[in-house]
Amino acid sequence: MSQRTRVPTARATARIPVEDIRPVPTRGGRASFDYEKITGAGAGNLILWFVVIGLIAWCLLYALKPTVVQKVGLDGLPTGDADTGKTLLGALLIALIITLIIWLLRSCR
Repeated sequence: MSQRTRVPTARATARIPVEDIRPVPTRGGRASFDYEKITGAGAGNLILWFVVIGLIAWCLLYALKPTVVQKVGLDGLPTGDADTGKTLLGALLIALIITLIIWLLRSCR
């Protein structure tokens, strides 16, 4: 007879261990829950926010074509075509600023 091994089900693996939910003491003397460990909030989520916001900002800048991201002609005036390099730099700058704001708001919690 072969021994059957027990395969964990989705219900069994979805539970959060009790030791992850216990209160963690803080500097103020009060106990608070370690929500970062439970929710997975951390550097990985900030990188995801940066990528998503960067893609959205790039699409908006490329579609709306403000004069900042347009190519400049020989006469020094914008031509109406989007310069992808300027668009990418603008999108990265916007994503960095918004991600920094998100990080500051989450760290103040």
